[in-house]
Amino acid sequence: LMRHAVKRRIPVLSLYDDALQYDVFDGENIDEFLFYRIGLPPQNRIPKKIVNPQETPRNVLAVFGTDTVQGKFTTQLYLREALKRYMRIAHWATEPTGCLLGAEIGYSRTDESMTVEDRLAFERASIEELSGKYDLVITGGQNSIVFAAQGASKEDNVSTLIFDTLLPRYVVLTVSVDTAIKQIEDSIAYIAELADKYQIATRVIALAMMGGRKIRGSRWTETYFAPVDAATVVTAREKLQ
Repeated sequence: LMRHAVKRRIPVLSLYDDALQYDVFDGENIDEFLFYRIGLPPQNRIPKKIVNPQETPRNVLAVFGTDTVQGKFTTQLYLREALKRYMRIAHWATEPTGCLLGAEIGYSRTDESMTVEDRLAFERASIEELSGKYDLVITGGQNSIVFAAQGASKEDNVSTLIFDTLLPRYVVLTVSVDTAIKQIEDSIAYIAELADKYQIATRVIALAMMGGRKIRGSRWTETYFAPVDAATVVTAREKLQ
């Protein structure tokens, strides 16, 4: 889509990456003035040493979901604004619009030129630097934390990659009024499994439930929420309790 737009001389602003440099037009002769990208120049992303998991920041809170499109990013924004009254808050956004909504940094997924080790070193060093300046760093996952694509396992999903990189010590889990209890239990168990893998203490401290139901859409499509009556919300809350 971006290639097509630029060829038609339609200006493009790529929001996804404000952590690492990338270029989807490598080797092509295009008008650079039509393609604006957010990214750090190579000299600013020299990998630092990989931080030992036991020494990583303890003031990182991540919002993960039991399913796709449940308000993970919205919950991050609400938490960020609410907690700003009480402490210094930083936001490590995992959505492409994060940098437009006041996030200090964005999580990058597109640079394939770095090795896994170098990428981990860069991200871990970045979160360590950010956490030293703030009382709490809020971040989040993508899709369901227990999502498994066809032919893959949940260990390969993006939420797992984010957990493996930033090692959050606190988790807020988003659910909906019709989320199955088993899905919630599986999500909490998987978070505990990941924490055990890195020998860190991570706690699920809250569940966040939207007062609506997704009626159309997915990760890549527009999504609509239908209002849910108060009795349904109360019943769902009682089930979760």
